[in-house]
Amino acid sequence: MRGAFNRKILRGDRVTAPMEVTVAHNGAAATVVVAGELDLSSADRLRDALRGEVDAGRPVLVDLRSCTFIDSVGLSVLIQAAQRGRTLAIVSPSAAVRRLLELARLESLIPVFDSEAEAGALAASQASAE
Repeated sequence: MRGAFNRKILRGDRVTAPMEVTVAHNGAAATVVVAGELDLSSADRLRDALRGEVDAGRPVLVDLRSCTFIDSVGLSVLIQAAQRGRTLAIVSPSAAVRRLLELARLESLIPVFDSEAEAGALAASQASAE
């Protein structure tokens, strides 16, 4: 198995899973759903989506339920968005992604919620405070 993995890299085949980013608006908040692997090759798509929503002044929920991997570039995209925006929260990270967020101590900068309902209450309170 290891040899096959090395051959793929040497041939230049794509070894990472594609990432999809979708945005949904729920009242005053936006939910940005990330599916797949968030890494150097896909980080710009998430950066663009987050920038658009944060710059619009909306509370943003980043749903990582279907995100299977995040590298340091992906973490930096989340950090930059949190520093730009009023309210950014992470929703439903997978166990592996949650562990990475804990190791990076990202929860001190970006709140992490187990469900969209919990995070939605935060977004609603932030929107009504304005």
